[in-house]
Amino acid sequence: EVTLPPLPLGGRGKNPTTKRCVGNPPRQTEDPVAPPCVAYFDGDNFGATYQGVTEDEIRLLVYIDGNISETGGSQGREDRPLEQYFDLFKPPDPKGEHLLVEGFRGWQRYFNDRFQTYGRTVHFYMYFTGFDHEPENRRADAADNFATVKPFAVLSDANENEVDYVEAMARKGVLNFGTFTGKPDAFYREFPKLVWGYQPHLQKMADIYSTFVCEKVVKHPAVLSGNPEYNGQPRKLGLFHTSDSAWPGLLLVADLIKDKVEACGGKIEAEATFPVCCFNQDNGTPPDYAAQQMADFRQQGITTILWTGGLEGNTARAATAIGYFPEWVVMGDGTLDGNNPNRISGNTGNFDGRGFVVTPEVYEPSVPQQRCSQAFREVNTTRPKADIGFICPYYRNLFQLFTGIQVAGPRLGPTSVDQGYHAIPPVRSKDPTTPACYYEKGDYTCVKDAQFEIWDSDDQPPGDNRPGCWKVIDGGKRYLPGEWPPGNINSQLKGNEVCNGHNALSLTKPT
Repeated sequence: EVTLPPLPLGGRGKNPTTKRCVGNPPRQTEDPVAPPCVAYFDGDNFGATYQGVTEDEIRLLVYIDGNISETGGSQGREDRPLEQYFDLFKPPDPKGEHLLVEGFRGWQRYFNDRFQTYGRTVHFYMYFTGFDHEPENRRADAADNFATVKPFAVLSDANENEVDYVEAMARKGVLNFGTFTGKPDAFYREFPKLVWGYQPHLQKMADIYSTFVCEKVVKHPAVLSGNPEYNGQPRKLGLFHTSDSAWPGLLLVADLIKDKVEACGGKIEAEATFPVCCFNQDNGTPPDYAAQQMADFRQQGITTILWTGGLEGNTARAATAIGYFPEWVVMGDGTLDGNNPNRISGNTGNFDGRGFVVTPEVYEPSVPQQRCSQAFREVNTTRPKADIGFICPYYRNLFQLFTGIQVAGPRLGPTSVDQGYHAIPPVRSKDPTTPACYYEKGDYTCVKDAQFEIWDSDDQPPGDNRPGCWKVIDGGKRYLPGEWPPGNINSQLKGNEVCNGHNALSLTKPT
């Protein structure tokens, strides 16, 4: 449940709108079956309060990479459009549309129906990029997007060089929303009130992960190694991370975690890196580095490897090849905490029963049971079930964006959004499918807590016939930094853990 501050109201006079309240008494909740209570508004919304905002509408641009194909959906494969705009106020193409275009039509209706927007309708536009994602192309996209749409806000779903796009839009005064995984807090503070992320910034994630290691790893002996001689012995820690300069956030978080773990009494006995991030398989780099590093770790008796983010596909395979099965404690980064990236990267065998992930992701049951799926079905009952998994990932970022519009009040702009977000009280998570979401002073990201999970190579998530999944521990209960349950990493294992349905996209680097 997300607790919101009271709804601000403008002066009486124009633009009446009525939205649905649920409950007795009405309450505010993230549950799509009982959507946020939005009181009747009969007042002055002050007209054009900011660029992209008029008396009647709020312009939102959805920016999506166009060089990707959705595979495994109802059509088998659907290639995304390239360099193409879609105005979702216009009627759909009678010949059919890409599943994401139809998906965002549904989200446009759903969120406008269930959030208070003070007499305005949020008008969705979509833009699919071309093939080239170099920094200059991102900046060129931003210039064209702004000239074409002049949005109040943009929700971006971009891979490499997304920062160049976000910064270019922020310089034009556009509010930016997205998951933005793996970004330091300075990324958000460079443009105060204009860049808002869903997942924790890297400093917060370093706090979450390092307190887990300090409380449940450092002070306890090894217990789950596949090499019996290690179990019962004091843990010897190895640090594993990327050395790829194209991922400065991951370099930063590795240094932060190392310092924090050593400050609480942990000793990093050995360190290993991988040169290219972040692919399930890097076919362009010889894997010799991984074999040598895992041989060195085993020779030094490293019982437990701290993997501080960044997907890689050679090292776990190399460890398996020499019969080395350490404990792994992984920092979730939006990819490593997904099921499929670990299946296809070769981590699954070495992780089995000894790989743990500390992740800000929530527990996700089968797709039909997820909140996002139930929400979408309220506005679209015809899209095949196989496609919902591609549409669902955008739900949480849209929820954050529309929450910002609601708590800002009728005089919509960056300052009122900022004030509204920072008025949200710090409320702990009460169930495994909802994170604690609030904004601390100088903070522009939502999620503040995490859960921990264990890898099972054989079990399958509901509705997924592929073996291998992260299984939620302690029912997926969520913890704030420094408040982890007592005992060793296996203390909360009961043998009845269930698979998390959370998945993630991962990429293979060609030769």
